[in-house]
Amino acid sequence: MMHSSIPGYAGPRLSGSLQNREAQLKTYSRRLKEDTKSIIENYTKIIALAKVPEDSQFSRTTQQQEELYETEVRSSNIVRACESLIKLISELKQFLILNDFTAVNDSIAAVNLRLRATQTDYDSKLSQLREELSVDLYELEDEWYSSRYKQTINDQGKDNITADRPTSAISDNDVGSANTDNIAIVTETDSIHTV
Repeated sequence: MMHSSIPGYAGPRLSGSLQNREAQLKTYSRRLKEDTKSIIENYTKIIALAKVPEDSQFSRTTQQQEELYETEVRSSNIVRACESLIKLISELKQFLILNDFTAVNDSIAAVNLRLRATQTDYDSKLSQLREELSVDLYELEDEWYSSRYKQTINDQGKDNITADRPTSAISDNDVGSANTDNIAIVTETDSIHTV
C-alpha cells in the first residue's frame, strides 16, 4: 500500500523531524544574515554622520542634536542586533546539544568501549588471581596433609576421647564414632579446599 496516496499523510515521522530541523536551521541562517546586515548598515550610517557639516538652513545646534539623536538610535540598533546574535548563539548551542544524536551516540559508544576494556582487564586479573590462589591452596593442602602436625592433632583427638571415658566404658561403637568424627573433619576440609 502506498502511503503517498493517503490524503494528509506527511511521510514517516523521521522525515518530519528532519524537515523541522532543516526549517529551524534556515530560520537561524536568516536571523544571522539580518542581524549582521543591521550591524553593518547602522555602523556605516554612524560613520557617515562624522563628516564635516555643510552650510545648511538649519542652525548648527539643531543639526548637532539631530546627529546626536540619530547616533543614539543607530547605536541602539547595533546593540539590539548584537544581543539578538548572542541569543542566536545560545539557541544554536542548545539545538546542537539536543539534536546532535551522532555525537551523543559516539560518546556513548566510546564510554561503552572503555568500560568493556576495563571489564576485560578485570576479568583477566581475576582469572590470574584465581589460578595463583589455586596453586597456592594446592601447595598448602599438600603440605597440611603430609605434615606431622595434622597427624598429632588426629592422635590427640583420639586420646581426648579415651581420656574422657573410662577404658571399660569404651566400646567398639564409640571408637567407630570417634573415627567417623575424624573422617568428617577431613571431609569438611577437603570440601572447603575444593570450593
